[in-house]
Amino acid sequence: MEDGQLDDNDEIVFMAADGGGWVDNPALDASGTSIMPIYVVALTDPLSDTHAWAYIFRSAALSRTFAADYVSYDGDNDRFTSPGRYAIGFNAA
Repeated sequence: MEDGQLDDNDEIVFMAADGGGWVDNPALDASGTSIMPIYVVALTDPLSDTHAWAYIFRSAALSRTFAADYVSYDGDNDRFTSPGRYAIGFNAA
């Protein structure tokens, strides 16, 4: 997101365990303003055929509701790490 906007060379990465059930009206209330997700991501486990959904929001009215990140990104090495869970890199060097 070099320009602050998602485009064709960007990826969204999240933990599948953070997915939840389908919500008919996934609006969030932020200071009296109803905010709708900009993306709804459907997750399917290919082994069990179970489903989960992730709702991606973007708004200046939203605030961080979690205490710590559990995934980090090292831009110099193009590598994502989640201690005790996984690490993946894309740097061919």
